[in-house]
Amino acid sequence: MAAQAGAHACGDDRPGSRRQQLHAIRGHGKASPLLKLLLLLLVLLLVVVALALAGAAQPSHAADGPTSGEGPDTHAFVRACRRLLPRRRGVPDPEKEPWGVHARPNMVGHRGGGCDKFPEHSVAAYLLGIAHGTDVSECDVCWSSDLVPICRHEPYLSPTTNAMDVFPDMVRTKLLDGESITDVWAEDLTAAQLQQLRLHQKTTPPYRTHQFDGAMQIVTFEEHVQLVQAHPRNIAIIPELKHSTYFNSLPMFRDANTTTMQELMRILQRYGYDLTSPYNSPSWRKRPVFIQSFEQNDLVYFTSVTCVPAVQLVDGPGSVTVDRGTPHDEYIANASLDRIGSYATFYGPWKDDLAVQPADDALALPVSSGLCQRAQQRGLIVTPYTFRPEADQMAPVFHGIYFDEFRFFIRDIGVDGIWTDSASSVTEFYDAEELAGHQWSAGTLARLNQVQTSCKRPSSLDVEIAKQQYPQLDFSIHTPKG
Repeated sequence: MAAQAGAHACGDDRPGSRRQQLHAIRGHGKASPLLKLLLLLLVLLLVVVALALAGAAQPSHAADGPTSGEGPDTHAFVRACRRLLPRRRGVPDPEKEPWGVHARPNMVGHRGGGCDKFPEHSVAAYLLGIAHGTDVSECDVCWSSDLVPICRHEPYLSPTTNAMDVFPDMVRTKLLDGESITDVWAEDLTAAQLQQLRLHQKTTPPYRTHQFDGAMQIVTFEEHVQLVQAHPRNIAIIPELKHSTYFNSLPMFRDANTTTMQELMRILQRYGYDLTSPYNSPSWRKRPVFIQSFEQNDLVYFTSVTCVPAVQLVDGPGSVTVDRGTPHDEYIANASLDRIGSYATFYGPWKDDLAVQPADDALALPVSSGLCQRAQQRGLIVTPYTFRPEADQMAPVFHGIYFDEFRFFIRDIGVDGIWTDSASSVTEFYDAEELAGHQWSAGTLARLNQVQTSCKRPSSLDVEIAKQQYPQLDFSIHTPKG
């Protein structure tokens, strides 16, 4: 594939020319080592200086969670990081340029977008993803015992923190989405206790480094929002409601007479997000926000009472949805896509669902499964997950050349964007394609830049199904009070 792509290039191909250097980069799927090193050192410098500032700024409160008062606050480390972010002089946050028109496929910073270098959902992972141009910054939302939302992929803590060492007496065995897991759990600790933990990298070497293990704290959802809003570029946020069936069944939510969806709405409103305007409308673009979940009932409620653009995530083959018990093959059938298309703006499948390997040729490139096209025909913007520049995270046919995998899904399959752990690798690919003179799909850009004139709403059938799980909720159209 790399050789074929190089043959399509035009312009200056003299030895040593910029064009020829570009082809060399694209053919091997690697950026300049010096450029990567300089960018990494820049983020490291930000983190080191922020840690120093944090130590000097109210050290007695360094482990505290968000404080009460006139407005939202954050712990010293994030306050220091916010001061380090570049800002335009004299321009307050509400006057930032609106979320821009897409000139290339969408890029979502998965778990921050810099977790190929730093622990996922860490301040450094978010900073690195933003530095490399993520359009959308993701926080997977789990919850503390005092209902503080935190950025974590799962409620059990040991895979990415030192919780087993800090709270060995808090180990519990619980059933999560049908799986029995023994661990320390976020919902058993307060936000202040969670701030005592330190993050570490999940994936083992050789692909990911552990040299930053223990350097950073868990980030709360509010800290993530503050970090994004502090940046001069207008970046969308995309919180994911993780394990809502599980969390909403816990006494801490039932006793408070609330749900994960309602709590998240209140926080979004408190930070100035307009929940009443549809995708790409002028008001929405001033402070863009999406909502995502694997569970349909979450999104059916969210899109019943707000206009926040929804992303319906879809698990891989063999899975069954937690909230409705829908088998995977039924979930990706046309009837389900029709209903998803009524309330969701984006569709986020596992990337392997979009391609099929020819049975008679294991060395041939995969071909489209047709799922991407069927979703797009129903007005859905297709952004699969998760793209990582690591050989064991790709199909063998790509031989670890991540440019080839990106090119296949974006150009051959026709996806409208991608979720990535490594924003640097995606931006590198986008820059290379543009410098080589290739044009992005007009259909992709049209879908991404569409201006919805009305809010998407779920079907009455989906509302009735969701009400069976959440009979206490009012599904009529309104905006919850902040």
